[in-house]
Amino acid sequence: MALLQVEMRRLNAKFETLWTAWQEQQGFAFPSTTKDIKPIFDHFPMQLYEFFPHIPLRAARVVALASRAASTYMLLLQEEQVGTLPCSQVQAAYNWLQSFAQEQLAQVIPNHSPFWQQFSDGYHQCRQAFEQQRQSLTLPPKPYPPERFVEIVRGKTALAHVTTASLACMSNQEELSVTLIEAQRHLYAGLQLCQDVSSWKQDFVSGALSYPLIVLLTEKLSIAVADSQAGRQTQALEIGRRFYYTGLAKQTLETSSAHFRQAITAISNLSRTSWRIMLAGLLEQNEQLIHDIDKIVHGNLQRVREQPGFALALPPAQDRWQQLAWHGLHFIIHQWRLGFGEARHILMFPHSEGFSADHEYQYGDIFQRALITDILCDADVLLRHQLKPIIDYEIKYLVNARISDTEGWSYFPHLPELPPDVDDLAQIMQVLLRSGYRSTVVNYCEPPLSTLLNDNTHPDGSFETWILPAETNRTQKQRLQANFVHHAWGTGSDNGVIANLLYALACYDQHRFEKTIRHGINFLESQQQPDGSWMGSWYHGPYYGTYVCLRLLTAVSPDSPAIQPALGFLREAQLADGGWGEETSDPLNTALALLGLASTQNHVVKHSDFDQAERALTYLEKSRGDKVWPSCPFIRMELGRAQGQVHRVLSYGSQTMTTSFTLKAALAWHKLTTRFADDDRR
Repeated sequence: MALLQVEMRRLNAKFETLWTAWQEQQGFAFPSTTKDIKPIFDHFPMQLYEFFPHIPLRAARVVALASRAASTYMLLLQEEQVGTLPCSQVQAAYNWLQSFAQEQLAQVIPNHSPFWQQFSDGYHQCRQAFEQQRQSLTLPPKPYPPERFVEIVRGKTALAHVTTASLACMSNQEELSVTLIEAQRHLYAGLQLCQDVSSWKQDFVSGALSYPLIVLLTEKLSIAVADSQAGRQTQALEIGRRFYYTGLAKQTLETSSAHFRQAITAISNLSRTSWRIMLAGLLEQNEQLIHDIDKIVHGNLQRVREQPGFALALPPAQDRWQQLAWHGLHFIIHQWRLGFGEARHILMFPHSEGFSADHEYQYGDIFQRALITDILCDADVLLRHQLKPIIDYEIKYLVNARISDTEGWSYFPHLPELPPDVDDLAQIMQVLLRSGYRSTVVNYCEPPLSTLLNDNTHPDGSFETWILPAETNRTQKQRLQANFVHHAWGTGSDNGVIANLLYALACYDQHRFEKTIRHGINFLESQQQPDGSWMGSWYHGPYYGTYVCLRLLTAVSPDSPAIQPALGFLREAQLADGGWGEETSDPLNTALALLGLASTQNHVVKHSDFDQAERALTYLEKSRGDKVWPSCPFIRMELGRAQGQVHRVLSYGSQTMTTSFTLKAALAWHKLTTRFADDDRR
């Protein structure tokens, strides 16, 4: 089978070359479709070859090329359905793809064969199914019975059935074709339902609804769906909550599992095993996801029962900055009542890649909730400690989330291969100190801090992101983590992480850690970019790193020569609409830039800074949309970093994190403008 996978990759490349050449001839280009092929179909139809071993490999190659043309045809139909392709060009592409597939198969199947009627019917059924779906799964929602779902899935996958029929035709095994097509129908129905669960938010916001969303909106909810994407983005929080807490997500996955079981049953009498293994793996993933959903839903319901009662009484806003802050605070408290589920970072760590956690999907919210709680401390100062019940509740959550009493905190606490890290430790130290939990810092932060400073520092003043003891003192689990650091996560220091930890040390005991802080600042000053910014490995763009470095320097080393260039970078990088961003403005980078400017406070703030902040305030007011700021890229994870060849970047962001930093920036500038106005009056 491995050889067949290699062969299929070669044929995929051949098809892409032919497909690209045809597009160049026509003078237009469609987006690449190879990237959209699901991994389990990466070597389709060669995975069917085991059922037809007597077919010459040359003929199987021809079928594979025809199949890839058919899958491209189907993916273009999907793109056309969501309106991303120009109508004037797409029909020519359909004609070429169908003709190409027909020319390939004509090399191995006689013209008089009944198969050609199946071929023609398959393309017709596929087009018809996508048109039926377009008419059925759009706004406003209309009832959508399960039998229609099955009918449309069968039509959408008719071209895969054509491929199976072509192999059966060449080997005179029509009965086997019937069996395999039955298994395929259930396989594709199961996969479609899995996809519907994972992409519910994207489907809802775009207005191209899925089958379970139609069920939710027509049978379980009485809600007027917004006309605009921005409006649906706001409604998505409530839709998602209902999707999971009505049991519909679980029910959809259970139906998906039932289809996988039926596919397994359909081929149970066949002697070949690789398809059965594939189906069993899909079934296992599904069952694991159902278990995870049950666990999260149960845990959140338990949390709601344990959360302290809380009612917020906000004073009237004194200015536009405080008004912006109160908007953000209302949203954050609402998310707290929901367990900060929207802020949770979810990633899959497959067993097939060596990860050993009980569940392949891992959930991380430690760093996020530490940041949010720290920001709530800012607001609590203005609110006469009204937020203390929430802060205390979150502190308890964070303390209980540590890996052990000595190791500290890990971004994904239940992933054995991921070590505890400095950024989590730094953020938790800061929020514990601000909240009056100094003894907790002594008890639970000192041990990992000692490991970091003794075993993970470098002569240049930097230190590693990961907290692992020296090699001779590692446990078996820590040896596993060290192996993954060198082969997956990557080694080396990060400017934002170092600045965050040094700031925590300064808050904790600046005199005791004076040497560490001084050496670390020397390192950070050496890492400043020519434009005055700081870049980092774990965060998108320069604004987070620049903010945390400025915060540290102005607090500990106000005469640092790095401060003025950093402020110059922030002042010059503001865009025409008043925001900041890497290419276009976004609320998160705008908030981080404002925090960088505000962190200097009275040291170097200029009158012109208030003018820039006023323009940013207008941008943030406009970008709030319908009561909420959008999710923006925040944390980045580079796959392949350890080998020095990054092949993919995973991003994390959330509405809650964007709103939290916006809240923090608004509070900081409310404080600055109030103080500035008082100084002017004097």
